Amino acid sequence: MNTFILKYTETLIRGILTGNQLGRVTGNETVNVFITLVICLGAQLAFIAAVPTYIYAHVYHPVPKNIAYLVLVICGIISFCIVGVVYEKGVIKRLIEEARALSDEEHRMRRRALLPRFMFTHALFPVYCFLLALLLGALLK
Repeated sequence: MNTFILKYTETLIRGILTGNQLGRVTGNETVNVFITLVICLGAQLAFIAAVPTYIYAHVYHPVPKNIAYLVLVICGIISFCIVGVVYEKGVIKRLIEEARALSDEEHRMRRRALLPRFMFTHALFPVYCFLLALLLGALLK
């Protein structure tokens, strides 16, 4: 599990750093990567957590707002913990040093190489979960 989380977040970190290097983000890059990673993972977790909530609300009755907010807070805390573990392992610092060593052309090539992997592993996974929720909601009716 630990290796999966590190590999999953490594693609996100490399994409963030490539965008930062090409956009010339100034300031503390570690904090920028940390915050962006927390938001990105939190949003993915919230979307994945919304699938069972959607099925429950679609089949039985609407979910109260305070429960939905509680799910969002829990997703944020989990995301913060995951990024904290990644930071403690030194992955962010190592990838920042690796990104600083690359030229602009190498960053452009990396962006083109990371785009398909990001689309299939990160961006489309919540879409698959939502489609599964629609299918299960239709089957449970």
